[in-house]
Amino acid sequence: MRNLITTYIFLSAFILFNGCQQTGDLTFEDFDKNNNMYITLDEFQETFSEHYYSKWNPENKESVEEDALLMATYRIWDNDKNDKLSKEEYTMGFDHDYGNYILDDFKSIDENKDGYIGYNEYSVALQETSFYLDWDIHNDNEINEEDLATRVFSRWDIDQSGLLEIDEFKEFQDYYLKV
Repeated sequence: MRNLITTYIFLSAFILFNGCQQTGDLTFEDFDKNNNMYITLDEFQETFSEHYYSKWNPENKESVEEDALLMATYRIWDNDKNDKLSKEEYTMGFDHDYGNYILDDFKSIDENKDGYIGYNEYSVALQETSFYLDWDIHNDNEINEEDLATRVFSRWDIDQSGLLEIDEFKEFQDYYLKV
């Protein structure tokens, strides 16, 4: 179960901010460079890095900092783009991404009791977890392009086959690529 929940993290993850470098949404075919109906990790890393990495690393630093990673995932959860999470948005994001990280319920995280979770409330809840460190595949206390693309790929690769099939891609496309 933890592996399945981890598979859905992302985000969390993934591909987050508005204004990606391409003019439209990328399709399965944009990632599947050799048109064999599978996306390999290498194909995914190349396309992801080219079109999305800068959105996770808006200050163009050598690596994605914790706050940038948390902001990216927060924006994924914020479906209506009003800069606050409703209980429904929180529940959907929690179910997809953080079931094994955030143990508190919505009411506990909503410290000001306004019925929404603001970014500060959200980041405080996650900064107390191992979320950022779990994305660091090289254990060097930073998340570079390879770390980020690899983690996103592993979240999308539901069956953990090492290949993304079109059904796995479509499972996450609407959730993560339409941000």
